[in-house]
Amino acid sequence: MIAEILNNCELFTKDGYHPSVIVEGLEAAFKSICSFIDSATKIQPITQEFLRMMAKNILATKIPTGIIDKMSEITSQAVWFAREESIVDLTMIEIISLNSGSLSDSQIIQGLVLDHGSRHPNMPKRLENVGILLLNVSLEYEKTEINSGMFYKSAEDKEKLAEAERSTVINRTQKIIDFLRSCPSFGSFLIVNLKGIEPVALDLFAKNSMTALRRAKRRNMDRLLKLCGGCLFSSIEDLDQSGIGSAGLVHEKSIGDEKYTFVENTPLSKSCTILLRGSSDHSIKLCHEAVKSTLKDLSGIVRSPKVCPGAGSMFLQISRHLKNVDDPHISAVSRSILGNSVENIFKVIYVNSGISRSVLHERIHVLALV
Repeated sequence: MIAEILNNCELFTKDGYHPSVIVEGLEAAFKSICSFIDSATKIQPITQEFLRMMAKNILATKIPTGIIDKMSEITSQAVWFAREESIVDLTMIEIISLNSGSLSDSQIIQGLVLDHGSRHPNMPKRLENVGILLLNVSLEYEKTEINSGMFYKSAEDKEKLAEAERSTVINRTQKIIDFLRSCPSFGSFLIVNLKGIEPVALDLFAKNSMTALRRAKRRNMDRLLKLCGGCLFSSIEDLDQSGIGSAGLVHEKSIGDEKYTFVENTPLSKSCTILLRGSSDHSIKLCHEAVKSTLKDLSGIVRSPKVCPGAGSMFLQISRHLKNVDDPHISAVSRSILGNSVENIFKVIYVNSGISRSVLHERIHVLALV
């Protein structure tokens, strides 16, 4: 539309009209158009069906026809889960692309899918009635924060130091295990740590039938808090039973060469995960970008749920408004420039949809009488 307006402006400047006159008229016309659009819009109650219809309209120009219904259902549900009144936090919606299956196999998980699995073969792969402990505690041997060197007089001294470091990790791990054993309301436990976990600590968790995930993303921790409740502990001494989250089911699944951990049946529903499947990187990337764009548009609709007549009819109504509005600040030149520009957009929309020009002129006549 901007290019169309500039082209029309160029034609009038060549005819001798001063640019300042054109600009002043266009500014007044734009203000009038904004007022007209505000009067033509109405507040729409936000429902899941309304979001699905909006998503379908948005996706219709971005992805293949066969999967529009599927993806519109997925995106509308994701926004519905993540919204809080008139705000949608899009960071609470995780999108994971899987190079397996077809786009029609894509699905939404009302929960969180972590893009890694447990790091110990003996850890349970399926947990029910799960207590979820979120940690920001190091359970590994740490290097000093500054450059330093360690010198040993003998191999025995080196072994003693390694044993001291190992015992520190074991003691921390045992404190966590003892704390979780004192929580009788859960049948099993999942430990998710922002930092690393040594193999010796993983082995202790596995022997106690507990699943531990290490080096989780910070954003996934925020999502788990939104889904499972509880809080993030940064010290072993601060552990408290009221800070443990919960989930009905946690299970690990292998998809292709990767492992994923599913956290489902959570008490809260302010986050979700979209699994996008596809047979090629190109199709997955295309669908991924379309879904991200649609989620952003739907969040804007939730924030400001105003609707106006769709397709090209609104452009035709704006053109008619510019011709009939009684405003001395809007010059005849600006009326012609904007009126022709928006009317051309209407024509392009209908011609691109396959409607013949004879039918187009007939529809213009009918809509102009409305």
